[in-house]
Amino acid sequence: YLSDRFARSTGNPLDSVLGRRLDEIGRLLTDEPASRDAQADFAAHAPFRNLRMEVDGPNGARHMLVSGVPVLSEDGAFRGYRGSGTDVTDHESDMAAAMDNTNLLQVTIKNMVDGVSVLDRDLKIVSFNDAVLKMYDLPDGLLKVGKSVETIFRYNAERGDYGPGDIEQQVAERMALARRAEAHAFELTRSDGRTIFVRGNPVPGGGFVTLYTDVTDQRKAEQAVKDSEERLRVIAETAPVPIVITRMSDGTVLFANPQLGLALGYDPDGVVGLPAPDFYRNPERRARLIEALAARGAVDGMEIDLKHAGGETVPVLVSARIIEFDGEPAVVSGMLDITDRKKAEAELADYRDHLEDLVVERTDELARKATELERALLKEKEVNEQQRQFVSMASHEFRTPLTIIDGTAQRILRRKEGIDASDLERRVGKIRDAVTRMQGLIESTLSASRMDAGKIEMNRTRLDLAALVNEVCKRQQSIAPKHRIEVDLSGLDRPIFGDPKLLDQVFTNLLSNAVKYAPDDPRIRIVGRIDGADAVVSVRDGGVGIPADELPRMFQRFFRASTSTGIAGTGIGLTVVKKFVDMHGGRVDLESEEGMGTTFTIVLPVDLRQDDAARAEPRVKAGPKAVAG
Repeated sequence: YLSDRFARSTGNPLDSVLGRRLDEIGRLLTDEPASRDAQADFAAHAPFRNLRMEVDGPNGARHMLVSGVPVLSEDGAFRGYRGSGTDVTDHESDMAAAMDNTNLLQVTIKNMVDGVSVLDRDLKIVSFNDAVLKMYDLPDGLLKVGKSVETIFRYNAERGDYGPGDIEQQVAERMALARRAEAHAFELTRSDGRTIFVRGNPVPGGGFVTLYTDVTDQRKAEQAVKDSEERLRVIAETAPVPIVITRMSDGTVLFANPQLGLALGYDPDGVVGLPAPDFYRNPERRARLIEALAARGAVDGMEIDLKHAGGETVPVLVSARIIEFDGEPAVVSGMLDITDRKKAEAELADYRDHLEDLVVERTDELARKATELERALLKEKEVNEQQRQFVSMASHEFRTPLTIIDGTAQRILRRKEGIDASDLERRVGKIRDAVTRMQGLIESTLSASRMDAGKIEMNRTRLDLAALVNEVCKRQQSIAPKHRIEVDLSGLDRPIFGDPKLLDQVFTNLLSNAVKYAPDDPRIRIVGRIDGADAVVSVRDGGVGIPADELPRMFQRFFRASTSTGIAGTGIGLTVVKKFVDMHGGRVDLESEEGMGTTFTIVLPVDLRQDDAARAEPRVKAGPKAVAG
């Protein structure tokens, strides 16, 4: 016989197991002593209890606990068993899970940094970890599972962990606290100075779980902060300079010493709680202070203007550090009132400016003298160089016309009897040309000499510049009949103020150069016009031109362009031109390209006015310039 419950538990129909032996419908499990004993009783046809067996079925293997008593006939013969079975599969699974959780809890407790102990309802030790032994410095064997916690209380009391007093009373007080099964938390400072934070919580059904945390370092740090803050307060209150502590985040004043009130006219207690930026003349300066602190961790000697209670500005030097105050980041700032120093600096600056003015004055005087001396030395060098160049030039330039004069004169003497009038006229013409050339050389040399000596006098008068230029052109045309000088001065319709003699030489030199340096191109173009307040006259030729790199030096005395090789000249004419034009407050512009010709442009003021140094600077330009047709 089997009940329906067996079929529901195993999933096996009753008719599949009726008539079969017990060990035929399942496997007997003998992994536990009680089950092995029950199997022995079963085999001996004796009563048995809690025989474990495993029965397979559609629902999987199920574990059963079977108990039974033998059934005997009237004559005492064994006929079978009558008994019951209990499905313990789910119970065993729950027990296994509980065991796994217990093992996991034991591993967790063992590896916790904090100490853990578990007591049962009788205050006996159920579990603990090594951290408890280390924190309390307990000897091996003192703390054991099953031992009363009273043993631990007594050991700690005897070695002085609970302080002076009656040991039995100390133990009794702690046992009474444990029996009340109330949650508690306290700190215990042991005799060795270590501080243990103890937290106990009751367990439902009786018992206690207690956590132990070593807070020695934390309490020391907290105490150090408190001691530091207290020292800081004492130092700040007795310091001879204003000191203020503000919250890092929003600048709220957390502390101010009495010196702040003396310096700024405020009650130190009255400023606590106020925003620090309110005391800055420029609140952005505090933002810069915080930025510097965040970047470097410290600020030393930042100059800041604060507001006095009376409204005036108080300049201070601020040194600041980031600290922790009342458990939050803060800024401690020491201030040095530099009002007197700023006044002294202002007075010193005034005196320094006065000294600087004196130094500048004396320096300028020395510089002027040094410049004058340098100019004198340069002038002497120039004179020496000019003298050398002049001797070289004169020996060459004067030799040529003299040779012409001498040779022509000798030919005339040799042929004086047979020379006809036309030949005589031609030869005398050569002598005159040579004499004219020598006169030009001498005049240029004398002009340069007079300029060096400062003996050039300018006598301005109202003159017709067009007429003056026309006269120079006619004179030059007679000297150089092979060249064609084209003149357009119709734009010069107003008289100007100038020195006729000096301007005559300016244009004579320019036309002479145009003829001399354009031997293969006979066209010379003269154009004049009035341009606003200036009279402008340009002289163009289609001659050899000037290399671009030599243009800036063309107005230097004795300098001649490389393209002038083989062409007679002194290198003085353009120097004279520029000097005379400068004396008129005018300007000489030069434009030329090698092989393409040269244009000189004279710009003269129409009316009398102050000489302008900027106008006197020559403008030179390299580039093609064709002669206008």
